[in-house]
Amino acid sequence: MLHRLPFELPSFTISYDIFFFVLYAVVLYGLLRATFQLFLSPLSVIPGPWYAAISDFWLVTHIARLQQCKTVEQLFSTYGPVVRVGPNKVVFKDASSVKSVYSMHKFDKTTFYKSVQTMTTLEHTPHAIRRKAYAPHYASNHLALFQPEIHDFTHDLIKTLDNIAGKTPLDCLALFRHFFVDVIVTSNHGHRLGAFKNWASGVEEPLATAIGDFPKREESGADLGMEPRMPDSQCALAPALRF
Repeated sequence: MLHRLPFELPSFTISYDIFFFVLYAVVLYGLLRATFQLFLSPLSVIPGPWYAAISDFWLVTHIARLQQCKTVEQLFSTYGPVVRVGPNKVVFKDASSVKSVYSMHKFDKTTFYKSVQTMTTLEHTPHAIRRKAYAPHYASNHLALFQPEIHDFTHDLIKTLDNIAGKTPLDCLALFRHFFVDVIVTSNHGHRLGAFKNWASGVEEPLATAIGDFPKREESGADLGMEPRMPDSQCALAPALRF
């Protein structure tokens, strides 16, 4: 037996008028925003593809496929040394412009660099302090003290290439990533990881794999507003000093 409730449940309906009004507002906003970016933005005078100027989506699709560098290089060939690649993104292939941005004016970095704060900071002054502390370790005369280890790693690299001798395809990115993992871990932490020898014998080094994956997280994190970074506890090891 069915019983009628002593009260009525409210009915929720969506008015077609409201739906089309919202849809119209969204489309109008998109058109106005595109018009502003193409004709009224201060960056509108900078050459570049129009679809890149109105949205970051085009660039993000290339970033997700790890084709950003190749795509930007093609834009340089088409538009010249200064190209607009997003509503608020401009890339340079001009030595004087790079010097102006990074040396003369000493601009603070954008939020894009939040994803790599283990290696840098957004504000120029704190970055200069951190760089000053680490600079002596990376001076040429200090790095030369690690020449015996680097020589051994280079010898292993050449030996591996001689053994391959063009017989099989070679992933150069993986090869040099494992090589430089050995160099950097030894010079920074005084430990021979053996990443390259493991790779040459068919064993992938987890640290090298993580480094290979990091650019994907970095790019996607910066574009999505996230901040992928290693815990500070993993980055607190002082560089290995040698006397």
